[in-house]
Amino acid sequence: MSRRVVGTGMGTVTPHADDVGELFRQLSEGISAVALIESFDPAGLPSQVAAEVRYEVTGPQRVGPYDLSPRAMKFVTAAAQRALASAGIEATDDPAIRSRRAVHISVGVGSTAMEALGPITLQTWGRPGGESPRQIHAFR
Repeated sequence: MSRRVVGTGMGTVTPHADDVGELFRQLSEGISAVALIESFDPAGLPSQVAAEVRYEVTGPQRVGPYDLSPRAMKFVTAAAQRALASAGIEATDDPAIRSRRAVHISVGVGSTAMEALGPITLQTWGRPGGESPRQIHAFR
């Protein structure tokens, strides 16, 4: 007899909020995050409004060889960390626990640096089968 259990977590970094519940509330109420651009001077541009993330987003600067200092990568890592925390997933060295874990990451919009998500989850979950790093293509 096999039994399947799925534990899910959600994490977000959006112009509306960095909390899934608050994001849902604002979207449900029809609140717009579009306002005058503040992150740079839009003078001379055809549009001077945007939906910007206007709060501080923090996260690690690097995971393995991956540079996470670009702003988009901070968004990705913060959302991933929030999703893992929401799912109640913590780092472990226990091989019995690690062997029963899998990951699926869904991203609505992202950058070309999304390959950093695999190492971030490995940092949290550990590497299966010893010390050798698991390559991104193994997640396909």
